[in-house]
Amino acid sequence: MSYPIRVRATALVIEKDSILLVEYRDEEGVHYNLPGGGVEPGESVTAGVHRELMEETMLEATVGPIAFVYEYAPHLNVQDSGSDIHTLYLVFECTPIEGSRPRFPDRPDGDQSGVRWIPLAELDGIIIYPNIKAHIKQFAAERRTIELIEDHQLEPYPKQVELRELKLDEDNTIYQMIQEIGEGQNGFVNSLYSNEIAEFQAKLRRNFECAQGLNLQEGYVPQTIYWLYVKGKPVGYGKLRHHLNDRLLEHGGHIGYVIRPSARGNGYGNILLREILDAAREKGIPEVLLTCNASNIASRKVIEANQGMLAEMTEDACKYWIQLFS
Repeated sequence: MSYPIRVRATALVIEKDSILLVEYRDEEGVHYNLPGGGVEPGESVTAGVHRELMEETMLEATVGPIAFVYEYAPHLNVQDSGSDIHTLYLVFECTPIEGSRPRFPDRPDGDQSGVRWIPLAELDGIIIYPNIKAHIKQFAAERRTIELIEDHQLEPYPKQVELRELKLDEDNTIYQMIQEIGEGQNGFVNSLYSNEIAEFQAKLRRNFECAQGLNLQEGYVPQTIYWLYVKGKPVGYGKLRHHLNDRLLEHGGHIGYVIRPSARGNGYGNILLREILDAAREKGIPEVLLTCNASNIASRKVIEANQGMLAEMTEDACKYWIQLFS
């Protein structure tokens, strides 16, 4: 039985107390990687380092000794990293060739947004995958090969994006977000909006009970409220109705969501809907209905980006269905 390990050729370029990193920007924000990639068939590891450095940073450099070896072994990781490929990173110290300077490549990777010299003193303020900032600073100080770095022993980053279910004892940051959102707009009713904190706390209790199907008002169905956190800060919230009645079939549907005004324009609406759809799958809901104003183009784009199929459209409203199970 074969057990393949992917070998990744990686460059460590340190010059004038700064490190050369590849910047990536996606819907969860900005993070950095060392330049590198998989070794190609028939290619030596050092040739792979040279090629990857050119492809990602356009820098010509001399490939020197190994700085450290990093191993990602998915069978040892307790946290979901999104990859099941056993990978060995061979990280080589590289020295720029005189006259060669890094720049943004002509054919960048999909999410690549830049090539940056980051001062070593500022490493703690950024996100590097994997989380090897301490090892980079150690090598820069000692200039000697570091023992094997194993991913499952590294300190994990806090989740960048997290969906949290409403609790009875929410802190003041949630109240502040609710007040910033106001009474609602574009068909979304912010029913948690309150004139004072005591009123807000009473509404939290009612919604907590509603999620359990307790003390439902006439015409209401069980509904769970979820907060979207990005980098530890609440940026929006959504409502997931567990099933529909005749009223919700016409207006409201299964899901309603809103992003606080100060966080709009960052793609969080798409993230929030995607996360709530995952929550609906966990509840066994086979398909969900979303309704929105026909003029709300931004909301329609978010729904369509999440595989929403337009079922009905009038001058005022659109109805979209999303299949959650094939």
